[in-house]
Amino acid sequence: AVEEGIVPGGGVALLRTVKAIDAIIAKLEGDEKVGARIVRKAIEEPLRTLCFNAGTEGSLIVQEVLKGKGNNGYNVATGEYEDL
Repeated sequence: AVEEGIVPGGGVALLRTVKAIDAIIAKLEGDEKVGARIVRKAIEEPLRTLCFNAGTEGSLIVQEVLKGKGNNGYNVATGEYEDL
C-alpha cells in the first residue's frame, strides 16, 4: 500500500505533521502565517469528516489522536483508539 501512496489510519499520517507545521508557523508572519494556519486546520479535516460520518464528535477525537504517537489513531468502526 505504501508503494502506491496509500498510508493507514484515517488521517493519522497527516496529523503527525502538525508538530512540524506548528514549529514553522511560529517563525512566520503576516499572510504566510495565516496560510500555514489554514493548512494546519485542513490537516485535521479527514479525521473530522470520518468521525462526523460515523456519528461521533471529531474535535475531541482529533485532540486525542494528536496526543498519540506513530500509527495510533481512532478506529471509527469500533470506536477505539488503536494502532491503525
